[in-house]
Amino acid sequence: MRKIRFLKADKTDSEQIADLYRRGFKNYSLKQFTDPVSVEQMVEDEKHIWFVAKDGGKIVGSVVAEIDKWNSSFEIGKTVTHKMYSGRGIAKHLSEDVVEFAFSQGLDILWGTPRNKATYNIAKGMGMVCVGYLPGLHRPGRRENHLVMMKLSDVARRKRVEPMDSCSVYGTDCAKRVKQEMRLGSTQCSYPSFIRGFDRDDNILLPVKYNEHDRSLVIGDSYFSLGECEYLQTTLLSDKEGCMKVFNALGFRMYAFMPAWYEQGSRRYDAVLMANPIVESISADRTIDEVVMFLERQFNIGMEVVKHAG
Repeated sequence: MRKIRFLKADKTDSEQIADLYRRGFKNYSLKQFTDPVSVEQMVEDEKHIWFVAKDGGKIVGSVVAEIDKWNSSFEIGKTVTHKMYSGRGIAKHLSEDVVEFAFSQGLDILWGTPRNKATYNIAKGMGMVCVGYLPGLHRPGRRENHLVMMKLSDVARRKRVEPMDSCSVYGTDCAKRVKQEMRLGSTQCSYPSFIRGFDRDDNILLPVKYNEHDRSLVIGDSYFSLGECEYLQTTLLSDKEGCMKVFNALGFRMYAFMPAWYEQGSRRYDAVLMANPIVESISADRTIDEVVMFLERQFNIGMEVVKHAG
């Protein structure tokens, strides 16, 4: 039996990679990963880290990470293994290679959104911690639940600070567990009023006006081009309880506690992810339902505290 080789992908692998994703994700729309031209562009650009497994000249596994420079993070996902090679630890080996390479390049946060128990177990095996879940962000056919998992580099851990004032987020069972599992300290510092988030191509211009005296927020409705929206999500600094209260009133709930998510200067700040799943979501792999229900219980007390704060 030949030894499987694990190495960085190059543009000559594009055809085989695309074919592997077509076979492995038949019921999940991944157009950019099944088009050889698109794959070649991603393999060569600076936004992706791509590793493949080869048996001789045949590609039998693939894992890719997408880099977000705005907060020095990378999302690992799109793991696929040829069905004839399943059960041999190929996905785990590829994932570990991607993570080791990314951290060696100075990236600080590893995160991913597993949709099944197999990838969840791989993530746990790499030291990732489940910090919450997404209740329907992704819609391959119908809206799906995806878990949210994270791992911090040593640099990110050293830079991380908590708010000076007591915040209800840190009283949730989820935040307590995440801090314990990640072995995070409690160094405190004043949080900024605002940190600019990610830069993405979008189809919406959303000017807003906040009147401090009236405590009113006006959104420029004439700028919307959303179409039919089924899911709403936002990420806030963990000390912004006033904002959380507003989003609670709009039907949002807290679904993830994300330590060190935002970066400004020499410090990293915690965040919470809130969402309003307008259309009900399900788990593609029902074996992760137990994890989802566990997370729901962990956030319940914190959500009620924030909802009635002030």
